[in-house]
Amino acid sequence: MNIIKFLMHRIIESEGRIIERCTYYSISISSKQIIDDLLNNFDIQNKKSLTCSISNKIPHKYLKDFIRGYFDGDGCISYTTTDTISFLGTEKTVDFIRNYFHETVKVKLRSKIMPNITKNGNIYAIFYSGNSAFKCLSHIYNHSNLFLERKYEKYCCLIEKYE
Repeated sequence: MNIIKFLMHRIIESEGRIIERCTYYSISISSKQIIDDLLNNFDIQNKKSLTCSISNKIPHKYLKDFIRGYFDGDGCISYTTTDTISFLGTEKTVDFIRNYFHETVKVKLRSKIMPNITKNGNIYAIFYSGNSAFKCLSHIYNHSNLFLERKYEKYCCLIEKYE
């Protein structure tokens, strides 16, 4: 909830509603200016999970931050037989993230972009495991101070294991 309050009060300077559910929080902002700014400046629109592609309007120096925020919303860290991270999104979005990690972290995706079973069928997933997952997480969390705490704590649990 801390990141939502931070975004609401410091960055957006909004008194929008914070909606608390059993397993998540969300914010509701009805500012036409914010909606227009997101669309005009970054090509971000309503119902982004079904339509999102990463805009070339985002300055390269902020891509890491954008991907970290995207991971906070549509990513996962899991521990099965190996430590794994995943990203969900449109095929264009997960392909962009795959290319970004390949170019910046020099991590190759060993599996294909996987279609995720949904009612509309246009959500895809990519998975990184083991040391590759750790390198990707280290890259997005390095020198950052704005993140979803529960995911950051899971990343911290991996540090001793991979360093």
